[in-house]
This record gives sequence, C-alpha cells and structure tokens, in this order.
Amino acid sequence: MSETKLSEKFWTVPNVLSLLRIFLVFPILYLFRFPSMRVYVFLLTVIAYATDFLDGMIARVFHCQSRVGTILDPIGDKLLAITLAAVLYIRQEVPFLFFAVVAARDIIIAVGAIYAINMYRYVFLPLVVGKLTTFVLGLFYCSILFEKTSWANTLAWLGPVNHSLMIGVIGLLLFSGLAYVVNYIRYFVESKKSS
Repeated sequence: MSETKLSEKFWTVPNVLSLLRIFLVFPILYLFRFPSMRVYVFLLTVIAYATDFLDGMIARVFHCQSRVGTILDPIGDKLLAITLAAVLYIRQEVPFLFFAVVAARDIIIAVGAIYAINMYRYVFLPLVVGKLTTFVLGLFYCSILFEKTSWANTLAWLGPVNHSLMIGVIGLLLFSGLAYVVNYIRYFVESKKSS
C-alpha cells in the first residue's frame, strides 16, 4: 500500500505486459462480432489474464515495481473486466446485475486511487482480496467464453458450473469493493488527522 521503492522507469517487462493487456482489449472487442471467432476471443482473453498474473509476479520477484506500473496495471485490469462484462451483457450471456457490480466496483476503486494520488501523492497497491477477485473473475470470463466455443460442444455441465461461478464472482466483487472503500476511508481519515 506504500508508494516507496517505486522506480520511475517506463519500459520494464511488467509495464510492457500491462500495455499488451490494454491493447488486447481491442481485438477481443472486434472478434466478439463474429460467433465463428469465439475460440480466438477465448484464447486472447486467456493471454490477457495471463499477462496480469505475470506482470505482478515479475515485478515482485525482480523488484522492478514502477510508478507507471501502479497506474497501467489497474487500467488494464479494469478496461478488460468492464469491456468483457459490457459485451457479455449486451449479448445476454450475463445479467445486468453482473455488469453493474463489475463496473461499480472498478469505478469506485479507480476514483479512490486517483483521489489518493492527486491529493496525497499516495499509491494504493492491490489488496489480497482484490487480487483474488481479479483471478476468479478472469477464470469466470475464460470459462464462459470457452462454453460458447466449438471445443465445448460436449460439455453440458459447463453451463451450470458457470452460473454458480458467476454468483460466487458477484459475491467476491461486492466484498472486495467494500474492502477497498473501508481501506480508502481509513487512510483518508488518518491523513486528515495527521495534517
């Protein structure tokens, strides 16, 4: 949660992976228009979420966290998550509640983080529950996208599994969103008391 030990470098491996995740949103969005391309949407989504795992792991293991990375990484996560939620809702593959919870949580986290940077020059790093939520959300997206591919024609059980997984994801989104709100409020209150 601290902003210490953050490099000022831009061109690091984690930042390149975050940029790749952001750029992958566009071909994913384009290919969604073609039902026959669903396999490629699934594969690109798997790659996009793999970059999320890899950039964080590389940054921690090789101690190359950067100030730019603390902005690029969450932008990539939120852009990918909200885009997929919106398209799946438009295609009536997830309910409006799912899209609303994904969008509301990510907007709340983004607004709190931007406020902290602008007002206090403070960078919030992800909470453990936030990382868990991103992982499970990515798993759900990959699973529901896979369900509509030709590869999953014989997997009749995948539909009910995805429905149950979606309910679990919504619960995690709500819980982690609340955890971030509490974290922000606590920090902002303590900052005002100390100033």
